Amino acid sequence: MTYELSIEGEAGTINLNESGMGNSTIKKVDFQITQDNLETNERSTSIFNALVIEGEITDKTQSQTKELLEWSLKTDKTNVYKTVSLVIRKDADVIREYYLKDMFCTSYQEFFDEDIRQDGSNGKFVLKMRQRKGSINTIVVDC
Repeated sequence: MTYELSIEGEAGTINLNESGMGNSTIKKVDFQITQDNLETNERSTSIFNALVIEGEITDKTQSQTKELLEWSLKTDKTNVYKTVSLVIRKDADVIREYYLKDMFCTSYQEFFDEDIRQDGSNGKFVLKMRQRKGSINTIVVDC
């Protein structure tokens, strides 16, 4: 599978587009819709969206993953909330396409060790995002 990730905001766009970076930058995508209280016996109106992206830090993605790290440090509203689009492909076929407004970074991690270096990458990253409360109805999913 290949992935095209675009995170767009007023301060610019972060692209992890595998067509220009090789086929192994993003390794895993976890898209979640969850309600706040999982112990309830009825559907809550308080539901949220979360997106977790796991991938590799390579020579070709050094600057993009640095931008992800810098975004995770932001606290002002003009730089925090971004529009995320994610396209998942298998060969030439689009499996799923997500368009998510008002996403913010809840966690960003980078990992570096000798085992990682042996597989040809420089490190690994995990980006966790959630959607701003009240924006759940803006999600667009194609395919």
